[in-house]
Amino acid sequence: MIVINSGNPISVIADLSKIKINSTVMLTCALGYILATETYSWFAIYTILGTFLIACSSAIINQIQERKEDAKMRRTQKRPLPSNKISLISAFVISSIFLLLGSIFILFEAGLYAYTLAIIAFAWYNLIYTPLKKRSAFAVIPGSIIGAIPPAIGWVSTGASLMNSKIIILCVFMFIWQIPHFWLLLLKHQDDYENADFPLITKVYSENTVKNITFVCIMILALIGSSIPFYAKISSLTFNIIFFTLSLALVILCLPIIRKKNKKLNFSILFGYTNIYMIFILFALASHDLSFS
Repeated sequence: MIVINSGNPISVIADLSKIKINSTVMLTCALGYILATETYSWFAIYTILGTFLIACSSAIINQIQERKEDAKMRRTQKRPLPSNKISLISAFVISSIFLLLGSIFILFEAGLYAYTLAIIAFAWYNLIYTPLKKRSAFAVIPGSIIGAIPPAIGWVSTGASLMNSKIIILCVFMFIWQIPHFWLLLLKHQDDYENADFPLITKVYSENTVKNITFVCIMILALIGSSIPFYAKISSLTFNIIFFTLSLALVILCLPIIRKKNKKLNFSILFGYTNIYMIFILFALASHDLSFS
């Protein structure tokens, strides 16, 4: 039985399952499908929704695992479990329902190969990445593999092989994107992470070094983003200009990271830039020759 102790039930479940973050999972899964077929069929919704539900289930298990740490951080202490809006058992029941429904949807439409990838992502997030966060300041690097899997699920759901430059470059892009994405969040909330006893990369290297590494990751991300038209075999000059311009803008907007005199960096804005860049790149890639069926 599911019991919501306080708050709007829909809002509590949405916060518990990290719907906002997992909307990216739906987007990248759909993009993987689109790249493989160069079209969009409404039947793909089963695969996309199934992948989303399994990601939500995984997010709930993550919050169950980190509920004590979340209670120590200002950024997360109002989440449903540390704020006692929902019981531990209820959270586990919801996670189980999402996992079951997601599994049915993917197996019904996409088959065993795609489902295996979804379960690998689920297990990697909760059995490897989440425990590793408490032990290593570099956990984000293996953890970023998780973000590369949803587009692969959409791709293989069509029967296409993963040995293709289009899907490989997209998976690499999503993998690299998550590293500066997380480290910018860490730089913004490092006091919170320290209070929760998470190992911090700023304890391994100086803050300036971490900023420099983060900027290098952003440059690599921009380089990959600008090269997507080549690997995706996009011959349109307009789209080549779009990808290059978006990538150049990201580098320019994030230049303040490496200016040592700039001690009042707004990491929220820089964090937002990387998110907007990722979304624009994905939409540009999807819109290249998309049709509906």
